[in-house]
Amino acid sequence: MTKHQLSNIYYMTKELEAMRHRLDELNADIALAPKVYDGMPHSQTNAVKSPVEDKAIKLAELTKKIEERITEIEKAKLDLEIMIADMTDPVLKLAILYHCIKLYDWNKTAAKIGGNQTSEGVRKMYSRFVSTLEEGA
Repeated sequence: MTKHQLSNIYYMTKELEAMRHRLDELNADIALAPKVYDGMPHSQTNAVKSPVEDKAIKLAELTKKIEERITEIEKAKLDLEIMIADMTDPVLKLAILYHCIKLYDWNKTAAKIGGNQTSEGVRKMYSRFVSTLEEGA
């Protein structure tokens, strides 16, 4: 795994959170949109679409992108978990797991690791490890 790939796991997961938040917003917006039923038949080839229809299309597109991103992120996380399975330093393993996969900040990461670990110490250990990885594209 390269330095670039490792840092990407963290940011891809953050991006996914933002996409899920946007998806929730769209769902709420559609749920609150007024429903107009005029009883009149409409042509399937009619170029005029309702606002709800436009939002539903956006929702479907965003859902598809999120599903693709989830697959990509899960593969990257699996690659990371395979890499840390072979590591011998349990504190470093936990630091990578909590920070990159669970998205904990350094304070929470240090608290979860325990053993009098400080956030600064864990962050520095992680940074030293990352600096040993090859530079990625």
